[in-house]
Amino acid sequence: VEIKPAGNGANKAVVAGTETLAGSVASMDACVRNFAAFTRSSPAVALRAATLHPARVLGLEHEHGTLTPGSRGDLVVLDPDTLVVQATFLR
Repeated sequence: VEIKPAGNGANKAVVAGTETLAGSVASMDACVRNFAAFTRSSPAVALRAATLHPARVLGLEHEHGTLTPGSRGDLVVLDPDTLVVQATFLR
């Protein structure tokens, strides 16, 4: 896999030696910001879409996606205005 410029300051992941897309190079906080902007949803809705909902789909909601007793307790602190990661704490 190679990371190449995609224009407008963005990057793309491609299969080495080709232009075949190989995945995403978007950060999770960028995805949350995009989701909120594209759907005109609140940050809370966008964060649930990135945390709780995927955990439920995978059957992991008892351990991931929430801050409840018994869950892993990993925590990401985002700037409330920009939704950019400020700190990450792992259990």
